[in-house]
Amino acid sequence: MMVQQFVVALQVFWFVRIFMKIVWKDDFLFEISDIQKRVIMDSKCCKDFDECNKDLGRRINWAIDKAKAFKPGDDEYIKKRIHWVVNEVYSECYKRLKAKWEPKLAKAGVESIPVDEDKFAELVFAQPDYKDRSARDSIADKIGESSALENRN
Repeated sequence: MMVQQFVVALQVFWFVRIFMKIVWKDDFLFEISDIQKRVIMDSKCCKDFDECNKDLGRRINWAIDKAKAFKPGDDEYIKKRIHWVVNEVYSECYKRLKAKWEPKLAKAGVESIPVDEDKFAELVFAQPDYKDRSARDSIADKIGESSALENRN
């Protein structure tokens, strides 16, 4: 039983990591689009999507364990929990992106801000002043280093 749980958890993690297709016991649940991957990467401290996948895989495995403890043998409940975890991660990342960029887009004179999440994210990523997470982190590191040097003097 323990080996079977490990194989299923590994299978979920493998599909999340490689294809961003969420599969449970050979049932395809859904797929995360490229734009959704970018939204997640924008919010998470990830150098690449593999790093984000490790966190997502950990969360999915946690949800599977909790679902099995709450409703043992109920695969439909487990599928709902997996879906909820991935949606929740994406939703929180999108909320952060939107909260940060809606005022910037309005200030930049963008008259029509899309309601569709994917189109909004595409608009943000197309902005000339957009920097991905790794670029923002490297700028923050440089600022931190220069202020540390100033404090020493």
